[in-house]
Amino acid sequence: MGMRGRKRKGVRYYGPYGQAYAIRETLDLLLRTFPLRTGSDNKFAQHQRLGRPCLLFHIEQCSGPCVGEVTREDYDRLTAELLDFLDGNTDTVVKRLEEQMATAASELEFEQAARCRDRLAAVRKAIEKQQMVGGRSEDFDVLGLWEDELEAVVQVV
Repeated sequence: MGMRGRKRKGVRYYGPYGQAYAIRETLDLLLRTFPLRTGSDNKFAQHQRLGRPCLLFHIEQCSGPCVGEVTREDYDRLTAELLDFLDGNTDTVVKRLEEQMATAASELEFEQAARCRDRLAAVRKAIEKQQMVGGRSEDFDVLGLWEDELEAVVQVV
């Protein structure tokens, strides 16, 4: 499934994703670890005026930039880590979460350790959704075939 419209300069594209729900589910998992805002600019401005963060902040899927709950530097770091993760560099994120979980547990911060554990599980599930792994270290082609009475489709990866 391709994107609609023309590619725009300065925009990064990821995929392809066979179904729209696949990217939504992956992003939902990733927002638990990278709590970036997903609301519109209008919603951001509204919560800035109200001085109260949105519901996503309360369920830990947004870091609350509208009310200054996260510094610009930390928000930029989260954004860079998410882009790095989507580019396939997942080991750094997994290692960071494992270290944060171990540190929290050793300091008897069990709620924080549990949150790290849940984020780690979400990241690992997202990785599984993003990767196809072969049993051996070799190059290979993948073919997909679908047909019914009227038509057939072959996809080569």
